[in-house]
Amino acid sequence: GAENRVCGILRRHSRRKEGRGQLTKRFFSAISCKGEMKLGGEVNKLCKLIYQLDDGMGLAGPALDAAVREALSRGLDVILCPSPLCPEETEGVLVPGASLALLRGCWDVEGARHIRLDAIVPSQKQKALRSALRSGRRLERECMAAALTKLSQAKALHDELEAVYRPYMDFTALTDFTTEE
Repeated sequence: GAENRVCGILRRHSRRKEGRGQLTKRFFSAISCKGEMKLGGEVNKLCKLIYQLDDGMGLAGPALDAAVREALSRGLDVILCPSPLCPEETEGVLVPGASLALLRGCWDVEGARHIRLDAIVPSQKQKALRSALRSGRRLERECMAAALTKLSQAKALHDELEAVYRPYMDFTALTDFTTEE
């Protein structure tokens, strides 16, 4: 299914090397008081060939995990991009040695080729899953919006508090103190 499709892309666009590849984890996305941020431009700098796995049925995670295993077994170094919200979930797999990136559908990267993993799922199963997934995604969006609002409010309170004490801080003395130690 999805794992075979993604591993096939890796096999077509890379050559096997001696030994086992190295795995590095890097966050290429973040959640902050300014909202969700994704460093798609950084992906474009590292990889020329970018595949975006459209993930309507939740198949991208296992496919990306299979891509990591395949690339490492082929001796290729991998940058694994975990989700900032759930670090055990993979958002992207970058294989700079093959100039190849495989990203979960939530990214908006220029020049990405799309792979519709949903097409692998038989249509009768899609119908059964679609409504459950739709309500789950709606709830996820609502919770994320609420969390981003709270982060923004916390930042505003932080800035307000900082405005009160900042004029009374002796930053030179603080710097001198920390460099003495």
